[in-house]
Amino acid sequence: MEVEIDEEKRRHAETVKILRKKERQLKELMIQSEDDHKNVQLLQEALDKANQKCNLYKRQLQEQVIWLNILN
Repeated sequence: MEVEIDEEKRRHAETVKILRKKERQLKELMIQSEDDHKNVQLLQEALDKANQKCNLYKRQLQEQVIWLNILN
């Protein structure tokens, strides 16, 4: 009976060890996920700004083409 209890304690200790390891891994993944989300937001903002500049340049180019057509 004592042998069985000792074996069960050993299995329990191993399970707790695995649980703690998995909890650490989960925490690391959650932190990485939060960092990735922040990076995606920053990249989206940069993309939006680049698109705004592109649209501005396109509009300016169209205006210049119109003026060139008027002058010619």
